[in-house]
Amino acid sequence: MRCTKPVPKAGRLVGEQAVCPSCVPYFKDKEHCAQCGAESSRLSTMPSAGIDVKICESCRNQYTHKTCSVCRKYRKVSAIIDGRAYCNGCHVDPGVSHACPTCASLVFGAGQSRCRACTNEEAIQREVALSQHVFEHAWAGDVWNAFGTWLYQRDPGKPRLLHVLRSHQPFFERVDANFQSSAELTGVALLRLFGTAQCRKHLLPIQFLQQSHGVVLATQEKTQSAESDRIASILVQARREPWVGVLDAYSEHLAAAGLATRTSRMYLAAAASVLRELGVIDQPWPHSTLEGYLAKHPGAKNNVSRFVTFCREVLRWDVRLAEPAPLVRPLDDPARSVSKLAKSLRKAEAVGVAKASKRLVVTVLVTALGVSEKRFQSLNASNFERQAGAITLRLDAEQILLPPELVPYAERLMVLNEGTHDTEPV
Repeated sequence: MRCTKPVPKAGRLVGEQAVCPSCVPYFKDKEHCAQCGAESSRLSTMPSAGIDVKICESCRNQYTHKTCSVCRKYRKVSAIIDGRAYCNGCHVDPGVSHACPTCASLVFGAGQSRCRACTNEEAIQREVALSQHVFEHAWAGDVWNAFGTWLYQRDPGKPRLLHVLRSHQPFFERVDANFQSSAELTGVALLRLFGTAQCRKHLLPIQFLQQSHGVVLATQEKTQSAESDRIASILVQARREPWVGVLDAYSEHLAAAGLATRTSRMYLAAAASVLRELGVIDQPWPHSTLEGYLAKHPGAKNNVSRFVTFCREVLRWDVRLAEPAPLVRPLDDPARSVSKLAKSLRKAEAVGVAKASKRLVVTVLVTALGVSEKRFQSLNASNFERQAGAITLRLDAEQILLPPELVPYAERLMVLNEGTHDTEPV
């Protein structure tokens, strides 16, 4: 009824139609397994294991099946020797053996079968000979033949060696179709043709070409190819998005800028993320939505900044990033800052401001002004402007007139940054 296979005896009748024993479970109602509770139509008892309740196949297999230590397949256990499980196909009585008819090596089991290495050798030779006609160039056929020999010599007794050879045949077919001679086989050419992903997939042919033809895949070239593949992947994934035109234009803009491939990929990925999350099509986004995006992804600000500039200057959109936070910020804990400043001033007075270390001077200034210590470390004389006995500190667009009490510390910092005095810490 189900498989239309002729059988001498039906396993079940459904109406007036017969069902073979193999198809009976498909016509039974599912019940809960008494052991795991899963529903199955293949429940049965297992008296050999002392189980009188109906259990499913998965539970039965726990008692009868293990991963074979030879073929690594989950099979019914034939024997367990020294803690290692063997399936029926891999378990052979070690007392029965014979000599391989070809190489005379010892083969377990009775009969006249050959060893794995001899079987693989004949299979590889036959496969290489039968597939020669698919290659247009004679040199490509020779390379394919040499690869088969190299693969066999690398591990003669490897199981499924023929399958490994066949899995790499498309690699050599593409080489044959895209190169006119073996002299064109270079690392750059292979990366351009296959990309890093396919080169990793066909690692054995790459290793063979490195040994036989001196092909070298430099790390820098592989990195460049990988980044190019990632850029292509980003553009392909955006093909069905409504904002694909914006992303394509941005990609061309980055390519024309002559940036490093990795930098372009990071900019492009950030732009795709913004366009996808903000739902942009071909018009500017509301300013608040970009602020929300950057609040969720604060680390993306630098990469997004380039895209915002592109949209504003090239696409003429009215978009911008949020204004940066002021460099001089309110004190988080005024009482603690006052205590820290007083302690630092006492240290400076003890040794003298003219001999204070850079670390101590910076601590006094950043604590008093509420400016980032990291920003202060990079200051030089051009950031300080003397005028009528006072000193003005310039931080980007901000100007800070220093109180007279801080002027000696600013002068000491300028001297230390010029490297004219000893800067050992106090």
